[in-house]
Amino acid sequence: MTDSSTFRQFVPSVLVFALSVTMAGCNGMGSSNQGGGGTPPAPSIASLNPVSGVIGTSVTITGTNFGATQGTSTATFNGIAATVTSWSATSVVVLVPAGATTGNVVVTVGGVASNGMSYTVTTPAPSITSLNPASGLIGTSVTITGANFGATQGTSTVTFNGIAATATSWSATSIAASVPARATSGNVVVTVGSVASNGVNFTVPSSSPMGPLKQSTTNPYYFVDPSGKAILLTGSQTWDDFQDTDTSASPAPFDFNAYVNFLKLHGHNATILWRKDLPTYCGWGAGGTWHMAPFPWNRTGGSSGTQVATDGLPAFDLTQLDQTYFDRLRARVIQLQQNGIYAIVELFDGLGLTNNRCASDGYPFTTGNNVNGVDDGGGTNSMTMTSANTITGYQDAFVQKAIDTVNDQPNVLWEISEEAPDNSTWWQGHMIDLIHSYEATKPFQHPAGFPTLDVSGASDTSLYNSDADWIAPKANLSATNNCSGTGTPKCKVTINDSDHSYFYVNFLDSSGNVLNQSVRNYIWGNFTSGSMVLFMDPYEIFWTANNRNVCSSPTKGVCPAPDAKYNNVRDNLGYTLTYANKMDLAKMTPQGGLTLTGFCLAQTPTTGAEYLVYQPNSGSFWVNLSAMSSARSLNVEWFNPATGVTTSGGTVPGGNTQQQFTPPTSISGDAVLYLVDAAGHN
Repeated sequence: MTDSSTFRQFVPSVLVFALSVTMAGCNGMGSSNQGGGGTPPAPSIASLNPVSGVIGTSVTITGTNFGATQGTSTATFNGIAATVTSWSATSVVVLVPAGATTGNVVVTVGGVASNGMSYTVTTPAPSITSLNPASGLIGTSVTITGANFGATQGTSTVTFNGIAATATSWSATSIAASVPARATSGNVVVTVGSVASNGVNFTVPSSSPMGPLKQSTTNPYYFVDPSGKAILLTGSQTWDDFQDTDTSASPAPFDFNAYVNFLKLHGHNATILWRKDLPTYCGWGAGGTWHMAPFPWNRTGGSSGTQVATDGLPAFDLTQLDQTYFDRLRARVIQLQQNGIYAIVELFDGLGLTNNRCASDGYPFTTGNNVNGVDDGGGTNSMTMTSANTITGYQDAFVQKAIDTVNDQPNVLWEISEEAPDNSTWWQGHMIDLIHSYEATKPFQHPAGFPTLDVSGASDTSLYNSDADWIAPKANLSATNNCSGTGTPKCKVTINDSDHSYFYVNFLDSSGNVLNQSVRNYIWGNFTSGSMVLFMDPYEIFWTANNRNVCSSPTKGVCPAPDAKYNNVRDNLGYTLTYANKMDLAKMTPQGGLTLTGFCLAQTPTTGAEYLVYQPNSGSFWVNLSAMSSARSLNVEWFNPATGVTTSGGTVPGGNTQQQFTPPTSISGDAVLYLVDAAGHN
């Protein structure tokens, strides 16, 4: 073959090859265009690396036919477009996009989708870095700081040693939650999307042994705790601290955490957990019609669910106790205990039956309001029977369930009823006996109390003659002789409740201003008479009569905050507790004859004598210090109950039968004088 013939054969071959290469190169995807009208080969995913991760994770998608550059091509995670950081024909690197969920990754090129390959979008584990504070009692607000909590709570949870807490604020890095009732020391854990955080320890302090309280065998004016320490009970109470109460058909929840903090702020160690008997409360002194919830029995409406009580809600089934009622009772008793506060559990409320019944009250024991055919006949008949009947059977079951619910708690006292009818003495005795006999079979036996009967005509004789462990008399100054009755025990611990002894109208002048010194006379006069004091605190209930408790913007009869005008009253209750804890209270008895003022708690041994004297007015007075010889001296301390200020008064010798004392010039009104042997009380 000649060179020229060789050339002629070579040229067509080269042209054909070149054309073939050119056509292949016309498609930027590196595959034949099939004359411009064919379908490009579908992109194909071979693998993902990694195959799971959180939002923002970098993922390498390996495969074929992706194209040399991205152009209009996309990569999606379960339908959500991802941000591409690099692109080649065989490898695409993307970031898992916000909003992505577990599902297929798909690459789409020229409108053609690849196969899908599964990718799992994981939830980043929440992480706690700190708690502030790291310890606290029930109701304490705790800030939880960390990461990956999520922007909103949704279904996420916070627990304190396994007990769910209520969050008051929530962000991705910070949560505020209150220590829940029943919480104990242990880990706080945040759970997001079923993924639990690390646990960080939170300490719920254990209070000192509070009880059960027993009457002192050596000083019957006081209860003692298990260590033998005499306990003074004092504090505020309010009507809706157990049942939610307002003027709407569905009362708003009461902020019990705030209430407990309020009690602690004023130095209180006792409150009554109130219970109203009437679901609808008509003609109450606060004005209007009020509603209460919850109640001890389920509102089933009967088997058909259609029987309606007179308050418009389903009728009660008296055979079905409502567990949520008792869960609340237990939670609140425990919360009070963990904050060092005694819970006086009110079982019934006779005053409401006397004064506040109406056609729409929904009272569970009246015909039509229950599905059991029970009818009290109206009025106060459910408390004035003289022997056991069907109603007492249901009442007994309720009381026993309440005992079962909180018997193991050391801070409980029982109160039968506030201001029951005068002719309810058989019923009161029956309930006291029931508590004593039923608790005799239980680990703890708690004191049972008998408050004054209907104050319109009551005397306190029935209280002293009862078998109650403590009483709340009608007399605004409790008798110093607390052993005058015929009941067992013969001597009664006395708790003077302003609700039915001092009455709110005595707190105020005609303009609604608190008569602070007069109220302090009531508080300190009872304290130095061997009695304890509870204040019927309006707290947040809007009450315009006598300007008792007013605010500018009540919501359904409830003010946004307590009226500060009562703060001196509240604080003085706490001041009496401070002195009770300072003194050896178990040895202190009312001895008004030792001072010109007539108000004195004292122990008078020859060494270690101690005196607490109240001057209800102003000016000088004498105290008999003859119990100790003149060779011994007593430290002098003045306390101004108007301001809470304590002033040292030096020392005085013992021995004088009428040692004169003049309050400091800083005290212009009533005054408290505390004297104790300089070597310490006995």
